[in-house]
Amino acid sequence: MPASLGAGISEDLVMELGRNQDLNVVSHYSSFALSGKGLSTFELGRQLRAEYLIDGVVQRQGETLDLEVQLIDVRADKVLWVSRQRTEGGEVVRARDAVVAKVAGSLFSKMRESEKQRAVRASPKSLDVYALTQRGLGLKHQFTPQATREGRAALQRALAEDPQYGPAWWVLGWLNAVDVHQGVGGEWPWERMPEAVTQINRGIALDPHSSAAYTALSVSLIAIDRAASLAAAARAVELGPSDADAWIFLSLAMAAQRPAPDALAAAEKAIALNPFPPAYFQATYAYVLWMNGRHEEALQRALACSREAPRYPMCAFVQLLVHVQHGDLEAARQQHAVLGTNGGTASAWCGGFAGAPEVSAACRSLLISAGMAD
Repeated sequence: MPASLGAGISEDLVMELGRNQDLNVVSHYSSFALSGKGLSTFELGRQLRAEYLIDGVVQRQGETLDLEVQLIDVRADKVLWVSRQRTEGGEVVRARDAVVAKVAGSLFSKMRESEKQRAVRASPKSLDVYALTQRGLGLKHQFTPQATREGRAALQRALAEDPQYGPAWWVLGWLNAVDVHQGVGGEWPWERMPEAVTQINRGIALDPHSSAAYTALSVSLIAIDRAASLAAAARAVELGPSDADAWIFLSLAMAAQRPAPDALAAAEKAIALNPFPPAYFQATYAYVLWMNGRHEEALQRALACSREAPRYPMCAFVQLLVHVQHGDLEAARQQHAVLGTNGGTASAWCGGFAGAPEVSAACRSLLISAGMAD
Protein backbone atom coordinates (compact mmCIF):
# COMPACT_ATOMS: atom_id res chain seq x y z
CA MET A 1 0.00 0.00 0.00
CA PRO A 2 1.21 3.46 -0.75
CA ALA A 3 3.65 4.79 1.81
CA SER A 4 5.50 7.09 -0.61
CA LEU A 5 4.16 10.30 -2.11
CA GLY A 6 4.50 8.85 -5.62
CA ALA A 7 2.41 5.79 -4.72
CA GLY A 8 -0.15 8.01 -3.02
CA ILE A 9 -0.50 10.19 -6.12
CA SER A 10 -0.91 7.02 -8.20
CA GLU A 11 -3.74 5.84 -5.98
CA ASP A 12 -5.38 9.26 -6.05
CA LEU A 13 -5.12 9.41 -9.85
CA VAL A 14 -6.75 5.99 -10.29
CA MET A 15 -9.60 6.94 -7.94
CA GLU A 16 -10.20 10.13 -9.91
CA LEU A 17 -10.21 8.26 -13.23
CA GLY A 18 -12.75 5.90 -11.72
CA ARG A 19 -15.27 8.75 -11.78
CA ASN A 20 -15.49 8.51 -15.57
CA GLN A 21 -18.51 6.60 -16.87
CA ASP A 22 -16.80 5.65 -20.15
CA LEU A 23 -13.62 4.11 -18.76
CA ASN A 24 -13.11 0.74 -17.09
CA VAL A 25 -10.29 1.56 -14.70
CA VAL A 26 -8.33 -1.26 -13.08
CA SER A 27 -7.97 -0.77 -9.34
CA HIS A 28 -4.72 0.68 -8.02
CA TYR A 29 -4.33 -2.41 -5.80
CA SER A 30 -3.87 -4.61 -8.85
CA SER A 31 -1.42 -2.16 -10.42
CA PHE A 32 0.67 -2.03 -7.23
CA ALA A 33 0.66 -5.83 -7.03
CA LEU A 34 2.68 -5.98 -10.28
CA SER A 35 4.96 -3.04 -9.49
CA GLY A 36 8.69 -3.74 -9.65
CA LYS A 37 8.38 -7.16 -11.31
CA GLY A 38 10.09 -6.12 -14.53
CA LEU A 39 7.15 -7.10 -16.74
CA SER A 40 6.91 -5.86 -20.32
CA THR A 41 4.20 -3.41 -21.34
CA PHE A 42 2.37 -6.20 -23.14
CA GLU A 43 2.54 -8.55 -20.15
CA LEU A 44 1.37 -5.84 -17.74
CA GLY A 45 -1.58 -5.12 -20.00
CA ARG A 46 -2.39 -8.83 -20.33
CA GLN A 47 -2.35 -9.50 -16.58
CA LEU A 48 -4.33 -6.37 -15.77
CA ARG A 49 -6.67 -6.89 -18.75
CA ALA A 50 -5.93 -3.29 -19.76
CA GLU A 51 -5.59 -1.67 -23.18
CA TYR A 52 -3.79 1.42 -21.86
CA LEU A 53 -1.32 2.00 -19.03
CA ILE A 54 -0.34 5.16 -17.16
CA ASP A 55 3.23 5.45 -15.94
CA GLY A 56 5.02 8.31 -14.27
CA VAL A 57 7.67 9.79 -12.04
CA VAL A 58 7.30 12.11 -9.05
CA GLN A 59 10.09 14.23 -7.58
CA ARG A 60 9.69 16.52 -4.61
CA GLN A 61 11.90 19.37 -3.45
CA GLY A 62 10.35 21.08 -0.44
CA GLU A 63 6.99 22.46 -1.59
CA THR A 64 7.83 21.98 -5.28
CA LEU A 65 6.59 18.85 -7.01
CA ASP A 66 7.65 17.73 -10.49
CA LEU A 67 5.16 15.29 -12.03
CA GLU A 68 5.76 13.42 -15.29
CA VAL A 69 3.02 11.15 -16.60
CA GLN A 70 2.79 9.15 -19.82
CA LEU A 71 -0.08 7.30 -21.46
CA ILE A 72 0.89 4.02 -23.14
CA ASP A 73 -1.04 2.07 -25.78
CA VAL A 74 -0.45 -1.57 -24.76
CA ARG A 75 -1.29 -3.21 -28.09
CA ALA A 76 0.89 -0.83 -30.09
CA ASP A 77 3.56 -0.69 -27.34
CA LYS A 78 3.68 3.05 -27.93
CA VAL A 79 3.77 6.12 -25.71
CA LEU A 80 0.85 8.28 -26.83
CA TRP A 81 1.88 11.36 -24.90
CA VAL A 82 3.98 12.64 -22.02
CA SER A 83 2.76 15.34 -19.63
CA ARG A 84 5.20 17.29 -17.44
CA GLN A 85 4.00 19.62 -14.71
CA ARG A 86 5.61 21.52 -11.86
CA THR A 87 3.39 22.49 -8.94
CA GLU A 88 3.90 24.49 -5.79
CA GLY A 89 2.36 23.77 -2.39
CA GLY A 90 -1.06 22.17 -2.45
CA GLU A 91 -1.56 22.65 -6.19
CA VAL A 92 -0.83 18.94 -6.70
CA VAL A 93 -4.62 18.37 -6.78
CA ARG A 94 -5.01 20.68 -9.78
CA ALA A 95 -2.12 18.95 -11.54
CA ARG A 96 -3.78 15.58 -10.92
CA ASP A 97 -7.08 16.82 -12.32
CA ALA A 98 -5.32 18.10 -15.43
CA VAL A 99 -3.85 14.63 -16.02
CA VAL A 100 -7.28 13.01 -15.52
CA ALA A 101 -8.84 15.36 -18.09
CA LYS A 102 -6.05 14.67 -20.59
CA VAL A 103 -6.38 10.90 -20.21
CA ALA A 104 -10.15 11.11 -20.65
CA GLY A 105 -9.80 13.31 -23.72
CA SER A 106 -7.20 11.03 -25.26
CA LEU A 107 -9.50 8.00 -24.92
CA PHE A 108 -12.48 9.86 -26.42
CA SER A 109 -14.56 9.66 -23.26
CA LYS A 110 -17.02 12.14 -21.83
CA MET A 111 -16.42 13.77 -18.49
CA ARG A 112 -19.16 13.21 -15.92
CA GLU A 113 -20.90 16.29 -14.60
CA SER A 114 -19.47 15.51 -11.18
CA GLU A 115 -15.96 15.69 -12.60
CA LYS A 116 -16.63 19.18 -13.89
CA GLN A 117 -17.31 20.22 -10.33
CA ARG A 118 -13.73 19.47 -9.30
CA ALA A 119 -12.74 23.02 -10.13
CA VAL A 120 -14.56 24.22 -7.02
CA ARG A 121 -12.83 21.71 -4.73
CA ALA A 122 -10.31 23.28 -2.44
CA SER A 123 -6.67 22.29 -2.76
CA PRO A 124 -4.76 21.47 0.43
CA LYS A 125 -2.81 24.27 2.05
CA SER A 126 0.50 22.54 1.41
CA LEU A 127 2.08 19.50 -0.17
CA ASP A 128 2.61 18.13 3.35
CA VAL A 129 -1.16 18.08 3.94
CA TYR A 130 -1.71 16.13 0.74
CA ALA A 131 1.15 13.71 1.49
CA LEU A 132 -0.07 13.08 5.05
CA THR A 133 -3.60 12.41 3.80
CA GLN A 134 -2.38 9.93 1.18
CA ARG A 135 -0.20 8.26 3.81
CA GLY A 136 -3.18 7.92 6.13
CA LEU A 137 -5.23 6.35 3.34
CA GLY A 138 -2.48 3.86 2.55
CA LEU A 139 -2.00 2.90 6.18
CA LYS A 140 -5.74 2.39 6.61
CA HIS A 141 -5.54 -0.50 4.15
CA GLN A 142 -2.94 -2.43 6.18
CA PHE A 143 -5.26 -3.48 9.05
CA THR A 144 -2.61 -3.67 11.77
CA PRO A 145 -2.59 -1.84 15.12
CA GLN A 146 0.60 0.05 14.32
CA ALA A 147 -0.55 1.10 10.84
CA THR A 148 -3.91 2.22 12.24
CA ARG A 149 -2.26 4.37 14.91
CA GLU A 150 0.27 5.83 12.47
CA GLY A 151 -2.46 6.55 9.91
CA ARG A 152 -4.60 8.30 12.50
CA ALA A 153 -1.64 10.41 13.62
CA ALA A 154 -0.80 11.39 10.02
CA LEU A 155 -4.38 12.47 9.33
CA GLN A 156 -4.62 14.42 12.56
CA ARG A 157 -1.42 16.26 11.60
CA ALA A 158 -2.90 17.04 8.19
CA LEU A 159 -6.05 18.47 9.76
CA ALA A 160 -4.11 20.45 12.33
CA GLU A 161 -2.43 22.25 9.43
CA ASP A 162 -5.49 22.46 7.19
CA PRO A 163 -8.85 21.81 8.91
CA GLN A 164 -10.72 22.63 5.67
CA TYR A 165 -9.20 19.80 3.61
CA GLY A 166 -12.14 17.47 3.03
CA PRO A 167 -10.26 14.28 2.05
CA ALA A 168 -8.33 14.28 5.33
CA TRP A 169 -11.64 14.31 7.23
CA TRP A 170 -13.33 11.46 5.39
CA VAL A 171 -10.17 9.31 5.37
CA LEU A 172 -9.82 9.83 9.14
CA GLY A 173 -13.46 8.90 9.66
CA TRP A 174 -13.07 5.82 7.47
CA LEU A 175 -9.97 4.68 9.36
CA ASN A 176 -11.77 5.16 12.66
CA ALA A 177 -14.89 3.34 11.41
CA VAL A 178 -12.74 0.37 10.39
CA ASP A 179 -11.16 0.38 13.84
CA VAL A 180 -14.64 0.30 15.41
CA HIS A 181 -15.90 -2.48 13.13
CA GLN A 182 -12.81 -4.66 13.04
CA GLY A 183 -11.12 -3.85 16.34
CA VAL A 184 -7.84 -3.45 14.45
CA GLY A 185 -6.24 -0.90 16.75
CA GLY A 186 -8.53 -1.54 19.69
CA GLU A 187 -8.66 2.15 20.50
CA TRP A 188 -12.11 3.06 19.17
CA PRO A 189 -14.99 1.22 20.90
CA TRP A 190 -18.42 0.89 19.32
CA GLU A 191 -19.69 3.94 21.20
CA ARG A 192 -17.42 6.15 19.08
CA MET A 193 -18.91 5.15 15.71
CA PRO A 194 -21.13 8.30 15.58
CA GLU A 195 -17.93 10.34 15.89
CA ALA A 196 -16.46 8.55 12.86
CA VAL A 197 -19.68 9.18 10.92
CA THR A 198 -19.48 12.88 11.82
CA GLN A 199 -15.90 13.06 10.54
CA ILE A 200 -16.88 11.46 7.24
CA ASN A 201 -19.88 13.76 6.81
CA ARG A 202 -17.67 16.76 7.46
CA GLY A 203 -15.36 15.51 4.72
CA ILE A 204 -18.30 15.09 2.34
CA ALA A 205 -19.48 18.63 3.05
CA LEU A 206 -16.03 19.88 2.01
CA ASP A 207 -15.53 17.34 -0.80
CA PRO A 208 -19.05 16.50 -2.04
CA HIS A 209 -18.09 14.82 -5.33
CA SER A 210 -15.79 12.15 -3.89
CA SER A 211 -16.92 8.60 -4.60
CA ALA A 212 -14.56 7.30 -1.92
CA ALA A 213 -16.07 9.59 0.73
CA TYR A 214 -19.52 8.07 0.17
CA THR A 215 -17.98 4.59 0.26
CA ALA A 216 -16.52 5.50 3.66
CA LEU A 217 -19.96 6.69 4.81
CA SER A 218 -21.57 3.43 3.66
CA VAL A 219 -19.01 1.39 5.62
CA SER A 220 -19.56 3.43 8.77
CA LEU A 221 -23.35 3.02 8.58
CA ILE A 222 -23.54 -0.67 7.65
CA ALA A 223 -24.35 -1.82 11.20
CA ILE A 224 -26.31 1.30 12.19
CA ASP A 225 -28.71 2.05 9.34
CA ARG A 226 -28.75 -0.45 6.45
CA ALA A 227 -30.95 1.77 4.23
CA ALA A 228 -28.68 4.79 4.70
CA SER A 229 -25.62 2.61 4.09
CA LEU A 230 -27.12 1.35 0.83
CA ALA A 231 -28.00 4.89 -0.27
CA ALA A 232 -24.44 6.07 0.39
CA ALA A 233 -23.00 3.08 -1.49
CA ALA A 234 -25.28 3.74 -4.46
CA ARG A 235 -24.15 7.38 -4.49
CA ALA A 236 -20.52 6.22 -4.47
CA VAL A 237 -21.11 4.08 -7.57
CA GLU A 238 -22.96 6.96 -9.24
CA LEU A 239 -19.97 9.25 -8.67
CA GLY A 240 -17.38 6.56 -9.47
CA PRO A 241 -18.84 4.01 -11.91
CA SER A 242 -15.38 2.49 -12.46
CA ASP A 243 -14.32 2.66 -8.81
CA ALA A 244 -13.74 -0.93 -7.63
CA ASP A 245 -14.04 0.07 -3.96
CA ALA A 246 -17.46 1.60 -4.61
CA TRP A 247 -18.71 -1.64 -6.15
CA ILE A 248 -17.35 -3.99 -3.47
CA PHE A 249 -18.92 -1.99 -0.66
CA LEU A 250 -22.18 -1.65 -2.59
CA SER A 251 -22.24 -5.45 -2.62
CA LEU A 252 -21.81 -5.50 1.17
CA ALA A 253 -24.62 -2.97 1.68
CA MET A 254 -26.88 -5.03 -0.63
CA ALA A 255 -26.27 -8.27 1.27
CA ALA A 256 -29.25 -7.95 3.61
CA GLN A 257 -30.94 -11.30 3.00
CA ARG A 258 -30.13 -14.69 1.51
CA PRO A 259 -29.73 -15.31 -1.34
CA ALA A 260 -28.37 -11.96 -2.51
CA PRO A 261 -27.90 -12.12 -6.31
CA ASP A 262 -27.65 -8.35 -6.76
CA ALA A 263 -24.92 -8.22 -4.12
CA LEU A 264 -23.07 -11.01 -5.90
CA ALA A 265 -23.30 -9.17 -9.24
CA ALA A 266 -21.86 -6.01 -7.65
CA ALA A 267 -19.03 -8.00 -6.02
CA GLU A 268 -18.16 -9.65 -9.32
CA LYS A 269 -18.08 -6.23 -10.99
CA ALA A 270 -15.61 -5.11 -8.32
CA ILE A 271 -13.41 -8.18 -8.83
CA ALA A 272 -13.43 -7.60 -12.60
CA LEU A 273 -12.02 -4.12 -11.95
CA ASN A 274 -9.46 -5.50 -9.50
CA PRO A 275 -7.89 -8.75 -10.78
CA PHE A 276 -5.39 -8.79 -7.86
CA PRO A 277 -7.79 -7.98 -5.00
CA PRO A 278 -6.58 -6.94 -1.52
CA ALA A 279 -7.67 -8.62 1.70
CA TYR A 280 -10.83 -6.66 2.31
CA PHE A 281 -12.05 -7.34 -1.25
CA GLN A 282 -11.46 -11.05 -0.66
CA ALA A 283 -13.28 -10.94 2.67
CA THR A 284 -16.31 -9.08 1.32
CA TYR A 285 -16.51 -11.30 -1.76
CA ALA A 286 -16.23 -14.37 0.49
CA TYR A 287 -19.10 -13.14 2.66
CA VAL A 288 -21.32 -12.43 -0.37
CA LEU A 289 -20.51 -15.87 -1.80
CA TRP A 290 -21.52 -17.41 1.54
CA MET A 291 -24.76 -15.42 1.44
CA ASN A 292 -25.49 -17.00 -1.94
CA GLY A 293 -24.79 -20.56 -0.83
CA ARG A 294 -21.45 -20.89 -2.63
CA HIS A 295 -19.67 -22.11 0.48
CA GLU A 296 -16.55 -23.72 -0.96
CA GLU A 297 -15.76 -20.64 -3.07
CA ALA A 298 -16.39 -18.48 -0.01
CA LEU A 299 -13.90 -20.53 1.99
CA GLN A 300 -11.19 -20.24 -0.67
CA ARG A 301 -11.60 -16.45 -0.84
CA ALA A 302 -11.54 -16.18 2.97
CA LEU A 303 -8.35 -18.27 3.12
CA ALA A 304 -6.72 -16.00 0.52
CA CYS A 305 -7.75 -13.04 2.66
CA SER A 306 -6.14 -14.52 5.78
CA ARG A 307 -2.90 -15.23 3.94
CA GLU A 308 -2.61 -11.55 3.05
CA ALA A 309 -3.94 -10.05 6.29
CA PRO A 310 -3.92 -12.59 9.16
CA ARG A 311 -5.38 -10.07 11.62
CA TYR A 312 -8.34 -9.09 9.42
CA PRO A 313 -11.25 -10.57 11.40
CA MET A 314 -13.81 -10.78 8.59
CA CYS A 315 -11.60 -13.43 6.93
CA ALA A 316 -11.82 -15.56 10.08
CA PHE A 317 -15.55 -14.93 10.45
CA VAL A 318 -16.43 -16.27 7.00
CA GLN A 319 -14.16 -19.28 7.52
CA LEU A 320 -15.90 -19.99 10.83
CA LEU A 321 -19.34 -19.92 9.19
CA VAL A 322 -18.30 -22.30 6.40
CA HIS A 323 -16.53 -24.70 8.78
CA VAL A 324 -19.61 -24.91 11.02
CA GLN A 325 -21.81 -25.64 8.01
CA HIS A 326 -19.37 -28.36 6.92
CA GLY A 327 -19.31 -29.84 10.43
CA ASP A 328 -15.61 -29.14 10.92
CA LEU A 329 -15.93 -27.79 14.45
CA GLU A 330 -12.22 -27.95 15.27
CA ALA A 331 -11.40 -25.65 12.35
CA ALA A 332 -14.33 -23.43 13.35
CA ARG A 333 -12.96 -23.12 16.91
CA GLN A 334 -9.58 -22.07 15.56
CA GLN A 335 -11.19 -19.21 13.65
CA HIS A 336 -13.28 -18.31 16.71
CA ALA A 337 -10.00 -17.91 18.59
CA VAL A 338 -8.67 -15.65 15.83
CA LEU A 339 -11.70 -13.41 16.28
CA GLY A 340 -11.00 -13.32 20.00
CA THR A 341 -7.43 -12.11 19.49
CA ASN A 342 -8.90 -9.08 17.70
CA GLY A 343 -11.16 -8.22 20.62
CA GLY A 344 -14.33 -9.56 19.02
CA THR A 345 -16.58 -12.60 19.14
CA ALA A 346 -18.54 -14.48 16.51
CA SER A 347 -21.79 -13.59 18.29
CA ALA A 348 -20.89 -9.90 18.10
CA TRP A 349 -20.24 -10.26 14.39
CA CYS A 350 -23.60 -11.95 13.90
CA GLY A 351 -25.27 -9.16 15.82
CA GLY A 352 -23.56 -6.59 13.63
CA PHE A 353 -25.93 -7.22 10.72
CA ALA A 354 -28.29 -4.41 11.71
CA GLY A 355 -31.12 -4.07 9.22
CA ALA A 356 -30.54 -7.67 8.10
CA PRO A 357 -32.36 -9.72 10.77
CA GLU A 358 -32.65 -12.87 8.64
CA VAL A 359 -28.89 -12.97 8.17
CA SER A 360 -28.25 -12.26 11.84
CA ALA A 361 -30.66 -15.00 12.92
CA ALA A 362 -29.13 -17.55 10.53
CA CYS A 363 -25.67 -16.66 11.78
CA ARG A 364 -26.66 -17.06 15.43
CA SER A 365 -28.38 -20.37 14.68
CA LEU A 366 -25.14 -21.70 13.22
CA LEU A 367 -23.18 -20.66 16.32
CA ILE A 368 -25.72 -22.21 18.68
CA SER A 369 -25.57 -25.48 16.74
CA ALA A 370 -21.79 -25.50 17.17
CA GLY A 371 -21.89 -24.51 20.84
CA MET A 372 -20.09 -21.24 20.11
CA ALA A 373 -22.75 -18.71 21.02
CA ASP A 374 -21.44 -16.27 23.65
